[in-house]
Amino acid sequence: MLTALDHVIIGVNDLAQATSVFSEKIGLVPRGGGSHRSGGTANRIILIGDTYLELITVQRPAEAQQSMRDRLAKGDGYLNFALSSNDIESDTREMVQRGVSVIGPIPGQLKASNGQTRGWSRTHVERPDLAQRYPFIIQHDSTGEERRFRLAGWTEPPPHP
Repeated sequence: MLTALDHVIIGVNDLAQATSVFSEKIGLVPRGGGSHRSGGTANRIILIGDTYLELITVQRPAEAQQSMRDRLAKGDGYLNFALSSNDIESDTREMVQRGVSVIGPIPGQLKASNGQTRGWSRTHVERPDLAQRYPFIIQHDSTGEERRFRLAGWTEPPPHP
């Protein structure tokens, strides 16, 4: 079942600069993130409650989706959003039964700079011309507090000010 807004994706050409702007100008501190093993991208995560903003950039252009490279050629900005699933296999079947052509579920993985990995499965609308217009669904390999810790790259909660 689709359960919530999972995250919003913001494409950036310079991840370090975007991290600085979000932290220093907006007051939202990016944490965690890393390099996607496939897709040629890297990201930083901004946790907001049970959801997050994903700042994503092309790290290896030859591996990145053409639609992302085209969008970033126009400048930084909104790319897409994801909806959480607690049963991606069932949600994918239901989309197909409703006549939606999909790709997935596809496994994904990110390796953080500390060597830790986290994984997920995602399903996308199949048509390339719609890929950045419709959300995709995602099921992470962890939930709740553990998921938030892993997204932020924490092994334990940070100290409270």
